[in-house]
Amino acid sequence: MVDPAPRRVTLTFDNGPSPETTPAVLDVLSTRGIQAWFCVVGRRVVADGGAELVGRALAEGHRVVNHSMNHLTPLGEDPTFSYAEAEIMGAERLLDELAPTWAAHGRWFRPFGRGGRLGPHVLSSASLAVFEAHRYSVLLWNSVPRDWIDVDAWPSVARSHIAAQQHTVLVLH
Repeated sequence: MVDPAPRRVTLTFDNGPSPETTPAVLDVLSTRGIQAWFCVVGRRVVADGGAELVGRALAEGHRVVNHSMNHLTPLGEDPTFSYAEAEIMGAERLLDELAPTWAAHGRWFRPFGRGGRLGPHVLSSASLAVFEAHRYSVLLWNSVPRDWIDVDAWPSVARSHIAAQQHTVLVLH
């Protein structure tokens, strides 16, 4: 039996850029002609080589997504406006300065989910107000194969997620 509906995968990479892994990921994506979304953390963008890696990702046609300034506490776990604004806008200011074309396809934010769980801990009313005021879209997910825990098993988990749904937003690290 032929599967009547093609599967769609949006490949995303969280918590970078990382000088140890991002160059190799970009090389593999380039070799295979695959476009991805890189969800970057502000403090890593300003670390050694971070801005250059973001620039390379953009130059190679990938999207860059704001993934917070520090990636320490999910926005729903600190519901204050000052925290949401510092995490979202702090990273935005850095990206605007160091990679001005990062938002050419719109301003996107990937919240922090603590291991990929979705729930009330992910967002707060304050973060939603910041998103609305600054015209952000939120990039959620429906597949986190936990590649950072089991480097051998995650591909099988990812394939099973892809087979079970029409559009998979796959989170890798």
